[in-house]
Amino acid sequence: MKYKTTNREKRENDFCVVGIGYCEIQNITRFLNANSYTCGTYGWRADFYDFGNVSISTGYAPLTWGYNDGAKKMAALIRADLLELEERLVLGKIKTSGDFWKENKKMIARIEKIIENARTLTANM
Repeated sequence: MKYKTTNREKRENDFCVVGIGYCEIQNITRFLNANSYTCGTYGWRADFYDFGNVSISTGYAPLTWGYNDGAKKMAALIRADLLELEERLVLGKIKTSGDFWKENKKMIARIEKIIENARTLTANM
């Protein structure tokens, strides 16, 4: 179940928030459950998928935020890798089954690996 949050709360509690536009990674997010969402004057703005102290924000007005320059570089790397993963899903290079829970675990593992690779690369910069 999602809970309502604010952009301010996400900036205060997360090291890095990766913002990706609505439907840019729809094939990835169909295998995930959002943890929270934000809304504004005109309704829903974005969903947040939390992975430790890193969140992925996707929606009409996604939040992009980094605690420092390293976090901003990390967010850019994660965004690029997620878009590449989405492209591989669309082109059929990654096969998926109809079982939601099995694919959910695989997708979470893929995203956690992307985040860990980005952490390693930014630590070496």
